[in-house]
Amino acid sequence: MSGAVHFSADQADALRGLEEKEIRSCMRERGHVYRTAPVSDPRRLAAENPYGLLDAGWAEDDGYGITAGQLAGRPRDPNASHLSSLPKAERAAWEKALLGEEKNHRTLTLPDGMEIGYDPRSCVEVASSAV
Repeated sequence: MSGAVHFSADQADALRGLEEKEIRSCMRERGHVYRTAPVSDPRRLAAENPYGLLDAGWAEDDGYGITAGQLAGRPRDPNASHLSSLPKAERAAWEKALLGEEKNHRTLTLPDGMEIGYDPRSCVEVASSAV
């Protein structure tokens, strides 16, 4: 949910929370358990000021949000323990429901030539479209 449109940190958290609920609902409909991820992250303060117009003191202390992000590390995946308990075939089915299948991927070429792919039938895309 990034791009030219700016949302406050509270709005971005609310949208991300709705998207997580939609993903969980889609996964449940497809017979899978999905644990929603926490919506808050250390970049929250930077979201309040998306264009980097920060005062010098704050930037010196926090590095434009980079320091907080590095100190926090990668967020814990709430689905990791569940996935590790699944047999290989069930794990593959879970991942396919969440992210889709290669055969259904659509490819977009960005202005800089970079290509991104997505499956419009995946729960991630279904949720994104719903929100």
